[in-house]
Parts: sequence; C-alpha cells; structure tokens
Amino acid sequence: MTVHIADSKVQAKAEEEADRSRVKVYTDGSGYEGQVGAAVVLYQDGEVRSRRRLRLGSMWHHTMYEGEGAGMILQLQTAKVCLFCK
Repeated sequence: MTVHIADSKVQAKAEEEADRSRVKVYTDGSGYEGQVGAAVVLYQDGEVRSRRRLRLGSMWHHTMYEGEGAGMILQLQTAKVCLFCK
C-alpha cells in the first residue's frame, strides 16, 4: 500500500488516469458547516465496493487532524474487508 498526494489537480488527474491498480482507496477527513468528519471510498476493478462516512461532531470539540486520523482508520478497516472481495 502506498500513500500519495499530488501537487496539483492537473497532476492528480494525470496520475489517476495512468494508475492501473486493481484496488484504489480514496479518503478524506475535513470540516464542513461546523462539523468534522471523514469519508472513504474503495474501488476494485473500477467499481465502487465500499463507502463509509463518519461524523465526529462539532469543530468546537474536534480538530481537522482528528478528521484526517479517522479517515486513515476508515481506510484501514475498509481495505481489510476488501481482502475478501472477489
């Protein structure tokens, strides 16, 4: 498993189009409308196999770093489940 963050949207799009991996996992942790949360989407052979979201709660009680960490945990849980995907 590798983690990579492109330097720009153009670079990200080019790298995505060139990547021929069978399994891809995308994750994000962020804040929106005063709430902190995380999301993950797992693709296998170009099809969505799993989607998960988690709302941590108010930005008064949670940080963006917690959202990013929660995204990583969701990613690991989702990838573990995918080991059994056919």
